[in-house]
Amino acid sequence: MRLIGLAVIFAVSFILAPLGGEAQQAEKVARLGFLGLFTPELAARTVAAVRDGLGELGWREGQNINFVQRYASGKRDRLGPLAVELIQQKVDVIVAAGTDASLAAKGATSTIPVVMAGAADPVGTGLVASLAHPGENVTGMSLLMSDVIGKQLQLLREATPRVSRIGVISLSTPGHDSQLKEAEATARRLGLKIERIVLREPLTLNDLAPELRRSRVDAVLGLPNPAVDDARARIVEIVNAHRLPSVFGLTYWAEAGGLMSYSANLYAVQRRAAMFVDKILKGAKPGDLPVEQPTKLELVINLKTAKTLGLTIPQTLLQRADQVIQ
Repeated sequence: MRLIGLAVIFAVSFILAPLGGEAQQAEKVARLGFLGLFTPELAARTVAAVRDGLGELGWREGQNINFVQRYASGKRDRLGPLAVELIQQKVDVIVAAGTDASLAAKGATSTIPVVMAGAADPVGTGLVASLAHPGENVTGMSLLMSDVIGKQLQLLREATPRVSRIGVISLSTPGHDSQLKEAEATARRLGLKIERIVLREPLTLNDLAPELRRSRVDAVLGLPNPAVDDARARIVEIVNAHRLPSVFGLTYWAEAGGLMSYSANLYAVQRRAAMFVDKILKGAKPGDLPVEQPTKLELVINLKTAKTLGLTIPQTLLQRADQVIQ
């Protein structure tokens, strides 16, 4: 009887062993959606940053996580339908790059977690209830630290003390509306005048040069947005042709020829978004994860552009720069 019992146990173990192996092999592979307003070329930066962050946390694309990507190439009205496509693809989490993509993702689903990879003003635009307690299904990284717009205006004043009228190049979006209010409040404290220059969509930039002349501004502040980032080289070219000092909200605008940029490190912000994805995939609720803000802002000064504009950047400002483009 004992031998028969052992034989039965052995047979059952033999039969179940492949099933256990198959169950292990069939372990669920997570599906991560990416949504952005920019082109796939610019989106590659976001994907690379998130991929790097996930890699450090043990996630490997094609092994235990797959990416599903949708990008609107600057066409804001496509974001909503693209968000719906991601939902239909049964993604587990959506990484939304920028304010507009985050709003579109939140508008499309109240159940699938949305991780912001750099939204401008999550509270002011209604993405979250508060930074500490987001609530609902959205959390992630805010791109802006407190009073960053004010610091950008102060940098313009320091680089060119005679400026008095600042042209704020923006779009008609909730994120830019919120940032403009901050710019106007700071401008009043500094004795500056703000002139909003709204670019029409879809972008042609045919209206930018006439608006710069009409507004008679003597410097420019450019607000970041994926819809205009692909046109940064042309925008900077037009601004420089009018011999206007400028400061922008992302580093690659200074690299494209803007006089200065003062912003968070976008790669670091988006890489950090991977931490939220990791926690959510492991069971955390997005509404319980506080929104994070960048801990450091970087100043980049383009000396080549300064020389073109006939400007001498104060040495005290150059010494504070994190990067100087010669």
